Amino acid sequence: MSRIPAATSVLASITLSVLTVGCSMDVAVSDAEPAFAISTSSLSFDPAPVGCEGGTADFTVQNTGDAVLHVTVGAISSVSDAFFFVGDDAQGDYDLEGGTEIVFTVLFAPTAGANVGSINVEPTNDPDVSVVTVELEGTGTGDEDGDGLAEECGDCDDADPTTHAGAAEVCDGLDNDCDGAVPDDEQDGDGDAWMVCAGDCDDDDPTVHPEADEACDGVDTDCDGGPDEDETDVDGDGQMVCEGDCDDTDPANFSGNTEICDGADNDC
Repeated sequence: MSRIPAATSVLASITLSVLTVGCSMDVAVSDAEPAFAISTSSLSFDPAPVGCEGGTADFTVQNTGDAVLHVTVGAISSVSDAFFFVGDDAQGDYDLEGGTEIVFTVLFAPTAGANVGSINVEPTNDPDVSVVTVELEGTGTGDEDGDGLAEECGDCDDADPTTHAGAAEVCDGLDNDCDGAVPDDEQDGDGDAWMVCAGDCDDDDPTVHPEADEACDGVDTDCDGGPDEDETDVDGDGQMVCEGDCDDTDPANFSGNTEICDGADNDC
Protein backbone atom coordinates (compact mmCIF):
# COMPACT_ATOMS: atom_id res chain seq x y z
CA MET A 1 0.00 0.00 0.00
CA SER A 2 1.44 3.42 -1.01
CA ARG A 3 2.14 6.20 1.58
CA ILE A 4 0.26 9.48 1.45
CA PRO A 5 2.84 12.13 0.47
CA ALA A 6 3.39 15.16 2.72
CA ALA A 7 1.42 18.35 1.91
CA THR A 8 3.31 21.04 0.01
CA SER A 9 2.59 24.76 -0.17
CA VAL A 10 2.72 26.44 -3.60
CA LEU A 11 1.62 30.07 -4.27
CA ALA A 12 -0.65 30.39 -1.26
CA SER A 13 -2.44 27.11 -2.02
CA ILE A 14 -2.22 23.80 -0.28
CA THR A 15 -2.54 20.72 -2.46
CA LEU A 16 -3.32 17.46 -0.80
CA SER A 17 -2.79 14.39 -2.94
CA VAL A 18 -4.84 11.49 -1.81
CA LEU A 19 -3.93 8.22 -3.47
CA THR A 20 -6.30 5.31 -3.46
CA VAL A 21 -6.23 2.01 -5.22
CA GLY A 22 -6.93 2.51 -8.92
CA CYS A 23 -7.41 6.37 -8.71
CA SER A 24 -6.01 9.61 -7.34
CA MET A 25 -7.77 12.91 -6.26
CA ASP A 26 -6.34 16.41 -5.78
CA VAL A 27 -8.15 18.71 -3.28
CA ALA A 28 -7.13 22.40 -3.48
CA VAL A 29 -7.81 24.59 -0.42
CA SER A 30 -7.36 28.39 -0.95
CA ASP A 31 -6.23 30.67 1.85
CA ALA A 32 -7.79 33.77 0.15
CA GLU A 33 -9.63 35.98 2.62
CA PRO A 34 -11.95 39.00 2.49
CA ALA A 35 -10.74 42.33 3.86
CA PHE A 36 -13.23 44.96 5.01
CA ALA A 37 -12.56 48.69 4.61
CA ILE A 38 -14.83 51.74 5.06
CA SER A 39 -14.15 55.27 3.88
CA THR A 40 -15.23 57.09 7.05
CA SER A 41 -16.81 56.57 10.44
CA SER A 42 -18.66 59.91 10.48
CA LEU A 43 -20.68 62.11 8.13
CA SER A 44 -21.09 65.79 8.96
CA PHE A 45 -23.64 67.93 7.10
CA ASP A 46 -23.66 71.71 6.69
CA PRO A 47 -26.35 73.61 8.64
CA ALA A 48 -29.58 73.79 6.66
CA PRO A 49 -33.02 75.41 7.12
CA VAL A 50 -35.72 73.19 8.60
CA GLY A 51 -38.05 71.72 6.01
CA CYS A 52 -35.56 71.84 3.13
CA GLU A 53 -33.17 69.15 1.94
CA GLY A 54 -29.87 69.70 3.68
CA GLY A 55 -27.55 68.02 1.23
CA THR A 56 -26.10 64.53 0.91
CA ALA A 57 -22.93 62.72 1.97
CA ASP A 58 -21.46 59.33 1.02
CA PHE A 59 -19.59 56.53 2.69
CA THR A 60 -18.00 53.63 0.85
CA VAL A 61 -17.66 49.99 1.90
CA GLN A 62 -14.81 48.11 0.19
CA ASN A 63 -13.56 44.56 -0.03
CA THR A 64 -9.80 44.83 -0.49
CA GLY A 65 -9.32 41.09 -0.09
CA ASP A 66 -9.56 38.11 -2.45
CA ALA A 67 -12.61 36.24 -1.15
CA VAL A 68 -16.25 37.32 -1.03
CA LEU A 69 -17.03 39.71 1.84
CA HIS A 70 -20.42 39.48 3.56
CA VAL A 71 -21.61 42.85 4.95
CA THR A 72 -24.75 43.78 6.88
CA VAL A 73 -25.84 47.43 6.78
CA GLY A 74 -28.24 48.40 9.55
CA ALA A 75 -31.08 50.89 9.47
CA ILE A 76 -30.41 54.55 10.20
CA SER A 77 -30.95 55.28 13.87
CA SER A 78 -32.05 58.87 14.54
CA VAL A 79 -34.38 60.31 17.18
CA SER A 80 -35.23 63.26 14.93
CA ASP A 81 -35.75 61.19 11.75
CA ALA A 82 -33.54 63.65 9.90
CA PHE A 83 -31.42 61.22 7.86
CA PHE A 84 -32.43 58.96 4.98
CA PHE A 85 -30.74 56.67 2.50
CA VAL A 86 -31.01 57.97 -1.06
CA GLY A 87 -32.48 55.58 -3.61
CA ASP A 88 -33.40 52.05 -2.65
CA ASP A 89 -33.41 51.26 1.05
CA ALA A 90 -29.79 50.43 1.78
CA GLN A 91 -30.54 48.44 4.90
CA GLY A 92 -29.74 44.76 4.32
CA ASP A 93 -27.07 42.18 3.50
CA TYR A 94 -24.48 42.52 0.72
CA ASP A 95 -21.89 40.20 -0.85
CA LEU A 96 -18.84 42.00 -2.23
CA GLU A 97 -16.45 40.25 -4.53
CA GLY A 98 -12.76 40.89 -3.95
CA GLY A 99 -11.65 44.32 -5.12
CA THR A 100 -15.18 45.79 -5.29
CA GLU A 101 -17.01 48.48 -3.33
CA ILE A 102 -20.49 49.88 -2.64
CA VAL A 103 -21.25 53.58 -2.16
CA PHE A 104 -24.06 54.55 0.22
CA THR A 105 -25.58 58.04 0.04
CA VAL A 106 -27.32 59.65 3.01
CA LEU A 107 -29.70 62.62 2.74
CA PHE A 108 -30.01 65.19 5.53
CA ALA A 109 -33.56 66.53 6.05
CA PRO A 110 -33.08 68.69 9.14
CA THR A 111 -35.39 69.26 12.05
CA ALA A 112 -34.80 72.21 14.38
CA GLY A 113 -31.57 72.28 16.34
CA ALA A 114 -28.94 69.55 16.56
CA ASN A 115 -29.61 66.35 14.61
CA VAL A 116 -27.64 63.18 15.25
CA GLY A 117 -27.91 59.62 14.01
CA SER A 118 -25.88 56.51 13.27
CA ILE A 119 -25.59 53.50 10.95
CA ASN A 120 -24.05 50.17 11.98
CA VAL A 121 -22.04 48.39 9.29
CA GLU A 122 -20.95 44.83 10.11
CA PRO A 123 -18.61 42.63 8.04
CA THR A 124 -19.82 39.19 9.10
CA ASN A 125 -16.93 37.12 7.75
CA ASP A 126 -13.89 39.32 8.37
CA PRO A 127 -12.36 38.12 11.65
CA ASP A 128 -10.32 41.33 12.01
CA VAL A 129 -13.30 43.73 12.13
CA SER A 130 -16.53 43.59 14.11
CA VAL A 131 -19.07 46.42 13.81
CA VAL A 132 -18.25 49.90 12.52
CA THR A 133 -20.66 52.71 13.46
CA VAL A 134 -20.97 55.63 11.05
CA GLU A 135 -21.98 58.68 13.09
CA LEU A 136 -24.26 61.31 11.49
CA GLU A 137 -24.61 64.95 12.54
CA GLY A 138 -26.13 68.15 11.22
CA THR A 139 -27.95 71.27 12.43
CA GLY A 140 -31.38 72.56 11.38
CA THR A 141 -31.77 76.36 11.31
CA GLY A 142 -34.84 78.60 11.47
CA ASP A 143 -38.35 77.35 12.34
CA GLU A 144 -38.80 79.76 15.23
CA ASP A 145 -42.45 78.77 15.68
CA GLY A 146 -41.83 75.02 15.68
CA ASP A 147 -44.21 74.18 12.83
CA GLY A 148 -41.60 72.16 10.94
CA LEU A 149 -40.69 74.75 8.31
CA ALA A 150 -38.21 77.60 8.21
CA GLU A 151 -38.95 80.79 6.30
CA GLU A 152 -36.69 79.70 3.42
CA CYS A 153 -38.66 76.48 3.05
CA GLY A 154 -42.20 77.82 2.77
CA ASP A 155 -43.16 79.43 6.08
CA CYS A 156 -44.46 82.93 5.33
CA ASP A 157 -44.83 83.74 9.05
CA ASP A 158 -42.22 82.01 11.19
CA ALA A 159 -43.74 83.48 14.35
CA ASP A 160 -47.11 81.73 13.91
CA PRO A 161 -47.23 77.90 14.02
CA THR A 162 -50.64 77.84 12.30
CA THR A 163 -49.22 79.58 9.24
CA HIS A 164 -46.95 77.68 6.85
CA ALA A 165 -47.01 75.95 3.48
CA GLY A 166 -49.49 73.10 3.59
CA ALA A 167 -51.44 74.42 6.58
CA ALA A 168 -55.24 74.35 6.52
CA GLU A 169 -56.92 77.70 5.99
CA VAL A 170 -58.92 78.92 8.97
CA CYS A 171 -61.35 81.84 9.17
CA ASP A 172 -58.94 84.49 10.45
CA GLY A 173 -58.21 86.75 7.49
CA LEU A 174 -54.64 85.40 7.20
CA ASP A 175 -52.82 83.52 4.48
CA ASN A 176 -52.47 80.36 6.58
CA ASP A 177 -51.25 78.09 3.78
CA CYS A 178 -48.74 80.64 2.47
CA ASP A 179 -49.99 80.47 -1.10
CA GLY A 180 -49.74 84.24 -1.45
CA ALA A 181 -53.43 85.07 -1.08
CA VAL A 182 -56.12 85.30 1.57
CA PRO A 183 -59.21 83.30 0.48
CA ASP A 184 -62.19 85.30 -0.78
CA ASP A 185 -64.43 84.21 2.09
CA GLU A 186 -61.89 85.62 4.57
CA GLN A 187 -62.22 89.12 3.11
CA ASP A 188 -64.23 91.99 4.65
CA GLY A 189 -65.27 93.84 1.53
CA ASP A 190 -67.79 96.18 3.16
CA GLY A 191 -65.70 97.07 6.21
CA ASP A 192 -68.26 95.95 8.78
CA ALA A 193 -65.62 93.82 10.60
CA TRP A 194 -67.34 90.62 9.50
CA MET A 195 -65.95 88.10 6.99
CA VAL A 196 -68.09 85.82 4.85
CA CYS A 197 -66.61 82.76 6.56
CA ALA A 198 -67.66 84.25 9.91
CA GLY A 199 -71.26 84.66 8.84
CA ASP A 200 -71.56 87.88 6.80
CA CYS A 201 -74.28 87.03 4.29
CA ASP A 202 -73.78 90.21 2.23
CA ASP A 203 -70.20 91.47 2.13
CA ASP A 204 -71.23 94.43 -0.05
CA ASP A 205 -73.54 95.97 2.58
CA PRO A 206 -72.02 97.12 5.88
CA THR A 207 -75.48 97.17 7.55
CA VAL A 208 -75.83 93.42 7.02
CA HIS A 209 -73.96 91.03 9.34
CA PRO A 210 -74.74 88.57 12.16
CA GLU A 211 -74.85 91.24 14.89
CA ALA A 212 -76.91 93.79 12.97
CA ASP A 213 -80.42 94.76 14.12
CA GLU A 214 -83.22 93.79 11.79
CA ALA A 215 -84.62 96.77 9.91
CA CYS A 216 -87.97 97.01 8.16
CA ASP A 217 -86.50 96.57 4.70
CA GLY A 218 -87.29 93.02 3.64
CA VAL A 219 -83.61 92.11 3.91
CA ASP A 220 -82.04 89.46 6.13
CA THR A 221 -80.09 92.13 8.00
CA ASP A 222 -78.84 89.90 10.82
CA CYS A 223 -77.96 86.97 8.53
CA ASP A 224 -80.09 84.45 10.39
CA GLY A 225 -81.36 82.85 7.21
CA GLY A 226 -84.14 85.20 6.16
CA PRO A 227 -86.00 88.46 6.95
CA ASP A 228 -88.36 88.58 9.92
CA GLU A 229 -92.01 87.55 9.37
CA ASP A 230 -93.22 91.15 9.58
CA GLU A 231 -90.88 92.10 6.72
CA THR A 232 -92.95 90.23 4.13
CA ASP A 233 -95.56 91.44 1.64
CA VAL A 234 -97.61 88.31 1.13
CA ASP A 235 -100.60 90.02 -0.54
CA GLY A 236 -98.44 92.06 -2.92
CA ASP A 237 -99.96 95.42 -2.03
CA GLY A 238 -96.51 97.02 -1.77
CA GLN A 239 -96.57 97.29 2.00
CA MET A 240 -95.05 95.04 4.66
CA VAL A 241 -96.54 94.32 8.05
CA CYS A 242 -93.71 96.25 9.75
CA GLU A 243 -94.68 99.25 7.55
CA GLY A 244 -98.32 99.25 8.73
CA ASP A 245 -100.15 96.59 6.68
CA CYS A 246 -102.72 95.31 9.15
CA ASP A 247 -103.90 92.48 6.90
CA ASP A 248 -101.18 90.97 4.75
CA THR A 249 -103.62 88.50 3.24
CA ASP A 250 -105.81 91.20 1.61
CA PRO A 251 -104.29 93.64 -0.91
CA ALA A 252 -107.22 96.03 -0.29
CA ASN A 253 -106.11 96.63 3.28
CA PHE A 254 -102.92 98.58 4.02
CA SER A 255 -101.85 101.78 5.68
CA GLY A 256 -102.86 104.84 3.66
CA ASN A 257 -105.47 103.06 1.56
CA THR A 258 -108.86 104.59 0.90
CA GLU A 259 -111.72 103.32 2.99
CA ILE A 260 -114.53 101.66 1.07
CA CYS A 261 -117.90 100.42 2.26
CA ASP A 262 -116.97 96.81 3.00
CA GLY A 263 -116.88 96.60 6.77
CA ALA A 264 -113.04 96.21 6.75
CA ASP A 265 -110.32 98.52 8.06
CA ASN A 266 -108.99 99.32 4.61
CA ASP A 267 -106.61 102.09 5.72
CA CYS A 268 -105.40 100.12 8.76
